Amino acid sequence: MQNKLCSLILIATLTVLFTAFIVVSSATGDLKLNEIQNAIDTKSANWIAGETSVSCLSEEEKRKLCGLIYHPDGPPRAEEKGEPVIKGQPASFDWRYAGGDWTTSIKSQGTCGSCWAFGSLAVLETQINIEGNDPTIDTNLAEQYMLSCSAGDCVGYTLPGTMDFLKDTGTTDEACFPYQADDGVPCSDACTYCDGRMWKITSWGYITPNRAAVKEKIQEAPVVAGMMLYEDFYDYIGGVYEHVSGVFMGYHLIAIVGWDDANECWICKNSWGTGWGEDGWFRIKYGECGLATTYSNCQAYSIFELPKKVISCDSGGMARDIFIAGDSVYIEALGLSPSTEYKVWIQPNPVTEGDSLVSGKDPSPSQETVSTDANGNIFPLLIWSIPADASATNTEYDIVLDNQYAGTVGTYNAADDAIDSSAVTGILAPVPELATLILFSVGLLVLVGYVVLKRKLFV
Repeated sequence: MQNKLCSLILIATLTVLFTAFIVVSSATGDLKLNEIQNAIDTKSANWIAGETSVSCLSEEEKRKLCGLIYHPDGPPRAEEKGEPVIKGQPASFDWRYAGGDWTTSIKSQGTCGSCWAFGSLAVLETQINIEGNDPTIDTNLAEQYMLSCSAGDCVGYTLPGTMDFLKDTGTTDEACFPYQADDGVPCSDACTYCDGRMWKITSWGYITPNRAAVKEKIQEAPVVAGMMLYEDFYDYIGGVYEHVSGVFMGYHLIAIVGWDDANECWICKNSWGTGWGEDGWFRIKYGECGLATTYSNCQAYSIFELPKKVISCDSGGMARDIFIAGDSVYIEALGLSPSTEYKVWIQPNPVTEGDSLVSGKDPSPSQETVSTDANGNIFPLLIWSIPADASATNTEYDIVLDNQYAGTVGTYNAADDAIDSSAVTGILAPVPELATLILFSVGLLVLVGYVVLKRKLFV
């Protein structure tokens, strides 16, 4: 009876302590938000503080979100009196509303200092839409590939290191290497056939740190930019942010997608999920936190040219390399000649420059003729319905689009035609009996083991 009473007292005590902890934590959070809001009011700032997806993180976890390592090298800062004005620049601009939404969805970097990957790829994803002249392309690129395969990690990376990696190596798509917020994941974990799914910038450069120069580049494509990050930024839920309270936490890389002179602010994309800011976006006052004004080596533009690219995918445009009996093989193609007919060849064995495309070896019913749109693109298009009774094989196939009006028709020419990959390519199709074979083998081993054991027991 005494032991039971002691247990009840212990449970009650723990319950009271836990409740008190919750109440105190809540009160502390409310007090902190009140202090920030009071500081906003005192400074006559135009933003609102509130609880966000990151405001309740520990100080250590918050600092991990600042993954831009400040790099002092860069072009010297131009000394200018005031902000220069370039005639013809609009009073506002936003890539989300420029005849369509050319940006891609908000992502979350988790508690890993990988903002350098997210900020730079936010720009590259939008550039793919812009160069393809279609805001719906929405290629989802792999931040994990950059995290696992570059010198950057969850502690952070420099802007020049990030941009050089995108130029020299590039990254694959998200389906090939899903994000895990872990810099310990080896680069070899990327999907086997990612070579043909790499995206690169062709060059990059720094932007003179003044408002007019940054606006000029933004009209071509969003730009990557570093900012100084303070404590109150974690509690931002809307409005035009400016620092009013809290200490400096570190440097952070984001993408600037537009501006609004009426509210004197930049419009930016963050990587803290939709539970922070204005559904993951934020506006920040001109000249605030060093963004686009203070540091000559903290804002950069990138040049991107859409390569001829064919990707095997499913009906929704999700890249795929492995198909089995009964599957339907689709393709997406970008950067081809506009309004042009191409013949689809599905060839076993790797196809290289000058190879003849032999129709008798095409496993699909026919060599379909397809046409690109006015922008030179083809969106998910069915090219091969693999029969449900197809025999198992490990054959690799290259998908080649042969331009019917350029080069040597019936021959693969890199200058005129397109292929689904430049290295190990194609489809592994189909392998339905593999699982059955494994189960049969396991069953056979169990049966043999049972027979041997039975004989030993009854000898």
